[in-house]
Amino acid sequence: SNNVAEHKENAFTVGSELVVDKFAIAVDYSQNKSTNGVDSITYRSMSNSTVSELPFNKKREIGLGLKYQYLDNASVYGQYIWGRADQVDLKKAANLRAWIVGADYKLHKNVITYVEGGSFKAKYNAEIGGGKDTDNYAGVGLRVFF
Repeated sequence: SNNVAEHKENAFTVGSELVVDKFAIAVDYSQNKSTNGVDSITYRSMSNSTVSELPFNKKREIGLGLKYQYLDNASVYGQYIWGRADQVDLKKAANLRAWIVGADYKLHKNVITYVEGGSFKAKYNAEIGGGKDTDNYAGVGLRVFF
């Protein structure tokens, strides 16, 4: 369609981790921004939401992660995420709070199994319809390193 506006997005993530013996703590910050003032970035895709597909101009998240290596090949971990999304006309359009917990086990030097679960919650300003969304999930999988 000729009505579709062209846009560009800039994004970056920066993080740091401190490991002391069997404990690790990490923090990361990520940001996406549409460079020409168009609301074109989706915040989070939640399975039961229609509001979470709204476009935003800027998205920011800060994550705090903790990990405990209780065996040489097994660990438990958790993460908490604070997020915010803005639209061109609003200073703050949506807030996100999320948590993730899990455990992993190294089967081989290149294969790690894991089980994890979490919850993502979004709260929207009244100017864009208000409301809250929640998306809970559980997962089991393999990480394979090449």
